[in-house]
Formats: sequence, structure tokens, C-alpha cells
Amino acid sequence: MSEKITMFASVYIGTSEISMKLFELSRSRKLRIIDYLRRRFDLGKETLRNGAIPALAMDELCQCLMEYRRIMEGYGVDNYSAYAGPFLESAINADFVLEQVRIRTGLVATILSNTEQRFISYKSAACRDDFDERVEQGAAVVDIGGDSIQITLFSGGEVVTTQHLILGTLRIRERLHDVLGTSQRGYRQQIVELVDKEMEVFKELYLKGSSLNYMILIGDYCTEIMKKVSKKKDAPEVDTKEFLKLANKLSDRNLAEVAKELMLTNESDPRLLPTLLLTKRIAEVLKPEAVWVPGSNISDGIAYDFAQKKKIFPIRHDFDRDVRSAAIHMAKRYESYSSHVAAQVEICDIIFDAMKKVHGMGKRERLLLETAAILHDCGKYISSVDAAMCSYNVIMYSEIMGISAQERSVVAASVKYNVHPLPPFEETEERMDFETYMMVAKLSAILRLSNALDRSHRQKIRELKARRNGRELILTVRTEDNIQLEKNVLSAKAEAFERVYGYLPVLKERRL
Repeated sequence: MSEKITMFASVYIGTSEISMKLFELSRSRKLRIIDYLRRRFDLGKETLRNGAIPALAMDELCQCLMEYRRIMEGYGVDNYSAYAGPFLESAINADFVLEQVRIRTGLVATILSNTEQRFISYKSAACRDDFDERVEQGAAVVDIGGDSIQITLFSGGEVVTTQHLILGTLRIRERLHDVLGTSQRGYRQQIVELVDKEMEVFKELYLKGSSLNYMILIGDYCTEIMKKVSKKKDAPEVDTKEFLKLANKLSDRNLAEVAKELMLTNESDPRLLPTLLLTKRIAEVLKPEAVWVPGSNISDGIAYDFAQKKKIFPIRHDFDRDVRSAAIHMAKRYESYSSHVAAQVEICDIIFDAMKKVHGMGKRERLLLETAAILHDCGKYISSVDAAMCSYNVIMYSEIMGISAQERSVVAASVKYNVHPLPPFEETEERMDFETYMMVAKLSAILRLSNALDRSHRQKIRELKARRNGRELILTVRTEDNIQLEKNVLSAKAEAFERVYGYLPVLKERRL
């Protein structure tokens, strides 16, 4: 029997171009690129300047996507995913633009949040077989986009932090356009000052006393820059000194000269110089031993994301581990990671698994519950008066690698309503849809119950088993300590759990 091959198209509407990459996806060959089409289109500039997409730009967008649709049909594409970058969300007519795209081309496109867009770009690198060995040695993944830069720091293969910097190539170009017209040296100096300002806090908080083996670069023109200096054709890697030697040489030249040196056909792309100067300065600040460019972009990430969801081929990298390690390092940063938190994760998992046939949730929701358990006390670093509300705000305004903005809001709300009463759906401040509201209700009820079982924060329970019996959730604990406090708190919180699940928690004690 011949192997099943899926023809897949990744369509991406970016700040400066519209692209489509066509792939063959199969279990043995994984991801094979068939064709790659790119059309220069400065939608990001239009959005930044006007706050809306003009009618002519909308027509041009639809014409380009209609042409891509015909090409997809010619290749016999089985599936596609179409996304627009987060920049489009700032256009006041974004919904109307996407509706016209749907009507005129038949393509349904979704606007990615910054978190979603960065994660898909990150996935394009993380799914490579040689990624894990590099982050195990200590690395910073630097994703340079048109609107912003995101840096994810790894230590021992674990995510330490993810930070978002407003330093994108298009944004830099717009802010410093007048300077570029008069002085190349002044342009370079102002980029240095902008990068240093944004990186100052990052260095102090996360790089103090540590060193990096790798800087992993993702972004337009990063591959072309690296190919000029690296002898490796596939996934170029080079010593940082060699990389900076070339970057210093090119940074003294104008746009046309840089394009010629890199053998680029598009010698007028305004993103080129900002990309070169940003990567140069970030490398100088981070001081890694080597620079590695995976040679992939968001189009590859979209294909990997589709293949992972459809289980077309196995993905080596453990993305759930990224979420857990990012949450744990975040909790440690707010001095809230403790034996109590570790116990909470374990108790939450036991209750979640016992109620699996009742709550109808799966592996992803279990991960969100674990994340909420890890972070539920982080707000105490700010204030113990309303720690739950402080935790909610900390989570909402933090990047957690591997979860979307919507999932982050679920984690934050679950932590908040672990303490605060859950209001009726119509009265929730978070403006969540009903499905999300139900998920928050279920997760916060489990977290509330878990907290009751370790109310003293002393881990008195040595062993916990949970099972359903009739309309009761029997929690059998083995302990050698006095757990009267836990019994009292559990009794007070049992009714809230029963309202959500229809099962009354009953504690049964077994002495060790």
C-alpha cells in the first residue's frame, strides 16, 4: 500500500508581503516544500499610517489571494490554512477585509494574535530535529517580525522566559525614516539606542551571570545573511565573531549595496537594513557562542501545526514541556513556586482524571489546569490582600510560551475564580464566550477543591485516590497528621464543586 501524501498550502498575509508555500506532508518524508510564492505588499505600512486598509489595497489583496487559490487548485491541494498577522487587528475595517476575502476568493483567513503568530513561527524552528540539542545547551530564540521582536530564553532545554519587544523592522523603518534619508551613521546609532533601551531590563532580569551557547534567529533575510558567512548550506550555523564581522562590514553600506552583497533580487525592500542592524545589535547584547538560523519561517510553522493536529507525522519536540517550564520559571520569578504548588499540580491531575467522563475535557485542558495550579499564588509577590486578583493580572500581562492569548485568559480566570465567586455568565468581566466560561467554571472548581486539600500548605496528605460513586466524588486520603483544617475547608467548598459537576466531594481518611 502506497503512503498517504497530503498536499497542503500555508497562506500568510504579513506586514510586507503575501505568501503561499505548498507542501507534501507524509509520515516518512514529513514536510517537503513543493512551491513558494511571495508577493510584496505593504499592508502593514498602510495600517500603521491610516488605521485602516484602503479599498484599492483590499482589491489588490483579493486579486493576489484569488491567484493563489487557482494555483492551489492546479496542484490539487487537499487542505490549507490562511492567516493574517496581528498587525491587521489594528485596522478598523479588518473584519470587513476578511469578509471580502472570503466572498471573492473562497479562502477563510484568521487574524493571529501576537502570541499565536510567535508560537507558530517558533514551531517552525522547534520541529526541526536539531533544535532540542541546541536549546539544551542554553539558547535564545530571537524572532524578528515587522511589528515586534520576541525573545524566548532557554536553559537546560527548559523555557525560562518569553519577552515581547516593540522593535519590529517595519516599525523601526517608520520611526526612523527621516533619519535614514539624511545619515546612515545616525540611523545605525539610533537603532543601537532603541535596542539597548529595550534590552536593558531583559539583561538585568534574565541574563545576569549566565551565558548562551546559541542565538537562534527566525525572520526575513536572516537566512540570506547567514548564507553569506556560513559554509553550511542547510540550517547555517556560524561562530558569533564571524557573524558580527560580516554584519559590521554590511552595516556601513546602503540598501542597494547590501542587497547586491547578499545576492537579493529585491534591492528596495525597506526591511532589509533594519533586519541586519537589529540582528547585529541583539547578537552584541546577548553574546552567544554561535548563531544558528533554522532556515524556516511562519509558513513552515503553519504546516507543522497542521501536521501535528492531524497526526500526519510525529513531532519530536515536547511543546507541553515548554508550557510547564515557562510557568514554573514564572512562578519562581514571583517567589511562589513551592512544595505546596507542586502538590497542587498533582492533586489537580488526580481529580481531573477521576472526573474525565463528567467534565468532557481533554489533554489540553489538563495542561491549562496544571498551569493555573503552578501560577495560582504568584500574585502574593505583589499583595496578599487580594492575591488571586494580583495573580490574574500577572498572568494576563505575561507571555507563556506554548499557549494562546485565549488560553492564557482561561488560566488567569481559573486562578481568579479559585478564590472569588464565579458570577453568572452574563455578568463575567472577561467577556468570554459560553464555551470558555464553562471551561473556567470546571477548572476553577477543581483548583478550589485541590487548594482545600492542602489548606495548611504542609502537604499532610501522603496519598490521594479519587473515584466517583453514585453522585459523590470519594476522595480517599492516607495521612499521619491531623487534617481537621483540610476537612473543614473542603466541607465549605464542596457545594461549589457540586454546583458545577453534580457530584459532592466526600473525604475519607485512612491513617498511616
